[in-house]
Amino acid sequence: MLKSKGHRRSFDCGEGVVPEAGSSSRLSDFAKDSTAAVAALFAIGLFVLVAAAGVAWDWTRMTAMDSELQNAADQAALAAATQLDGEADAIARATNAASNLVANISRMSNDGEGAALTVQTITFYDGYDQADDEFGDVTDVDAEAGAVRVQIAPREAIYTLTPIVGVMRSGDITAEAAAALGSAICNTPPVMICNPFEGDDANENWDANDYIGVGLKLITDDAGAPGNFGFLRNGLGTGAQDLARALGYNNQPGECVPGQGVETEPGLKDVVFNALNTRFDISTNGANTCPNGGTCSAAPIVRKDLVKGNGNGSCGTSGNNSWDQPIAGERYAPSSAAALNEAERAAVAAMGLPRDLCHAWSEDGDCAAGSGVVGTGNWDRDAYFEVNFGYDHAGWRSALGLGAGDPDPSRYQVYQWEAGPPARAGSAVGSDGKSGHYAPVCRATGGAERRLITAAVINCDAESVTGHQTNVRVQQWVEFFLVEPSFNRDNNAGTKITDANDVYVEVVRAVDVGDDGESSTVVRRDIPYLIR
Repeated sequence: MLKSKGHRRSFDCGEGVVPEAGSSSRLSDFAKDSTAAVAALFAIGLFVLVAAAGVAWDWTRMTAMDSELQNAADQAALAAATQLDGEADAIARATNAASNLVANISRMSNDGEGAALTVQTITFYDGYDQADDEFGDVTDVDAEAGAVRVQIAPREAIYTLTPIVGVMRSGDITAEAAAALGSAICNTPPVMICNPFEGDDANENWDANDYIGVGLKLITDDAGAPGNFGFLRNGLGTGAQDLARALGYNNQPGECVPGQGVETEPGLKDVVFNALNTRFDISTNGANTCPNGGTCSAAPIVRKDLVKGNGNGSCGTSGNNSWDQPIAGERYAPSSAAALNEAERAAVAAMGLPRDLCHAWSEDGDCAAGSGVVGTGNWDRDAYFEVNFGYDHAGWRSALGLGAGDPDPSRYQVYQWEAGPPARAGSAVGSDGKSGHYAPVCRATGGAERRLITAAVINCDAESVTGHQTNVRVQQWVEFFLVEPSFNRDNNAGTKITDANDVYVEVVRAVDVGDDGESSTVVRRDIPYLIR
C-alpha cells in the first residue's frame, strides 16, 4: 500500500518531470523571449520609408515639372524662330507664335496657378555666331532679327509629403531656350572650294558679287587635302559612285546641305569629274559615269572645243569616234594672254566658251588675283563669235542687242542668249572628218541649269580643313557657270594646258541661302533650330 501523506505528487510524462504551475522558471523564460521585438523595429523603419517615399514623390513631381517648362521654352523658341524671315512684322509674328501658336501645359504643377504655361520674356538678337557660341546685339528691327531667346514664367511645386522633413515648397522654377532660323540648300551638287583670297587682308571676306563674270580655276591636287575644290557630305555617301550620283544626276539625291555647319570631304576623286562632264554630253566611262538609279542629262547647249566622229563609236574620250581635240593647228590655244588675231581665229576648227585669257594660254596661267585661281573676266569674245556664228566684233554686239555704252557680256549671258528662245545654233564646225556640236548627240537633253552648280566657299586655313571635318563655317555660297568640260588639253605645240581634273567656272552670283531663291539650281528650305 502506498502512502502519500506528507509528500507532493509528481507525474512522469516519459520525458522528465514537469513542475507544477506557479514555478519561478516561467518568469525567467518570458524575460528571455525575443520574438516580439520585430514589431518595434518595423514601426521605426516604416516612418523612415514613408518619409523617403514622400521626398521621392515630391522630387519626381518637381523634376517632371521642370521638364514640362523646358519643353515649353523649346517649343516657344522654335515657333518664334520660324518667323524670323527678315520681312515686315517678323518680330511681331515671332512674338505671337511664341505666345499663342504652341499651347503648353503643365500636368505636374500644383501651385494654384492653373495648368497653362506662359512666356514671360522674349528677346531678339541680330544674329548668333555658332563658332563662338555668342549672340549678337539685342534688336527690335524686323530685318535684323536673326535669333530669339524665350523665358517661361516661373512656377512652383508645393510638396505633399516632403514637409515631414521640414521643406514646404520648391521655390520658383523656370526655363529658357534660344533658337534661330537656319537655311539649307537643296537640289545642288555637294561642292566646296577654298576661299582663293584667304590670307589677303583686303579681300579675305570675299564677296562673289564683286566678281560676276570672272573665271575661276578649281583644282584638287592631293587626295588628303582640300586644295581649291572638294566635296560636302550630304548623307549619300563618299564613294566614287555616290559622288558621281551627286554631281551628275538631274535630281540631286541625298540630303539637303545646311547653310552653315557643313561637313567636308575634300580630296581628289578622279571618276567624279567624269560625272560633271555628262553635262557637256560626254560619257567617259560609259554607264559608270552616270550610275544606275538616275538620269544625267546634258545641257541644251554643249558647244565645246572638242569634236567627235560621226560613227557609232564611244561618246567618251578615247577611240576614233570619241570626243577629242581638233588636230594641231586647229585648236583654240592662244600662245599668250592676248586675244587671237584674225588669221588665228580663222584657223580654229571648234571652240566652246573659253577660259579667261590669263588662264587660256598656259597650264599655270598668269592671273594675279587669288593666287592665280581667280581670272580677270576678260575672255576672247571675238574668237568665239567668229568661229561659231561668223560675226565680227560689231556683228555679235548687234546680235546681242548691245549698245555703244553697254558692257561686254559674261559667258553665262552668252549661254542664255544661245539657249534662247529662240535657240541659236550657229554654224557647223569640224576638224579632220569630225564634227563639233552645239546640242547633245550622246545624252538626253536637260534644262539650261545643267551648266550651273552652287558651291560652298570656305576659309580652309581658318577652319583647319585638311580632310573630313564637321561643323565647318561657310564664308559664302556661290553659283558658278561651268565653262568647259574637264579634259587633258594640249596647245598647238603639244604643251599641256589643262588637266582632266581641272574645273573652270565663271562666277554667276553670291547665293544667300536666306534670300528669295531666285537661282534655278538652289531650293531653299528654312529650318528652325535650337541654340541652347
